[in-house]
Amino acid sequence: MTSKCASSESTEYIARAIETGFAGMVFTNHFHRGNTAIDRDIPWKEFVEYYKRDWLLAKEEGDKHDIDVLFGIEEHYGKGKECLIYGVTPEALAECTDFPKMPIAEISSFVRSCGGFIVCAHPFRERGYITDPDEEPDMRYFDAVEVWNRGNDPKANDKAAEFVKKHNLAVIAGGDIHSVSGFGHSGIALPERVRNGSELAAALKAGKQRIITQ
Repeated sequence: MTSKCASSESTEYIARAIETGFAGMVFTNHFHRGNTAIDRDIPWKEFVEYYKRDWLLAKEEGDKHDIDVLFGIEEHYGKGKECLIYGVTPEALAECTDFPKMPIAEISSFVRSCGGFIVCAHPFRERGYITDPDEEPDMRYFDAVEVWNRGNDPKANDKAAEFVKKHNLAVIAGGDIHSVSGFGHSGIALPERVRNGSELAAALKAGKQRIITQ
């Protein structure tokens, strides 16, 4: 409903999570500067409300089956590069009316002021819209790196692995999925269940995550 490149409804992921043994997921649809299906010309608070609706549909379905569906976003921050944001509420986003034009330094500051967690997504991915795929992320603005992404080619993931090893950085792994068929092949494992964005951010800050890659 909110990502142009998606081919599954948000509620379909719940059955797949049960099937593959995941306790939950973070919905990080494309946001305002990404491949969004939402009209960017509508007022900012309406935009956030529309984005929130898709997550709520999945959350309501997840609640019926004891699957946690956490709120998140994937946003472009320049040159085709993207970040993943966890632990920021839709309400906080709605009040941050400058968000659509913030540079990465300000996005990072906002996320951290909310107690959230910001990740550099698939940092060395090669795509036509990414102007400098080899450019290293400025880690002043990120709390972790997506060291393994199912949508990347192995070379890009290997380069991310070298980067985090060199700088001793926190890591996550992501599915970058656009349909239910991709669900369950990658992600993170935690020693205890997290039920909301704040708990996820706290667990990641404490370095409790173990990456899952297949």
